[in-house]
Amino acid sequence: MLLVTKAIEKSMPKMYETENIPTNEKVVRAKFFDAWGSGTWYGVEYDKETGNFFGYTTGLQVDEWGYFNIHEMAEVKKFGVPRIERDRCFRPTKFEDLKL
Repeated sequence: MLLVTKAIEKSMPKMYETENIPTNEKVVRAKFFDAWGSGTWYGVEYDKETGNFFGYTTGLQVDEWGYFNIHEMAEVKKFGVPRIERDRCFRPTKFEDLKL
């Protein structure tokens, strides 16, 4: 599965472009999840050159805002099968409207 489509790439603000937007007003434009675990990553900003996202992570040890790299996530496998998938049904949503 392609984790970052051209449509996602095009719609994502660049890094630091949402810096002045209040947290609850930030728009999450992509959602990724661990098909074999509990981690979920919500992408708000993206650098297509490095594959770095800024967003919110939940379901791991600590729920927090931070950075994650899509290339590193694509390498995570179990029994040779990629663990991280993109939620193909997800639609851009304000952070405050997410059901976390």
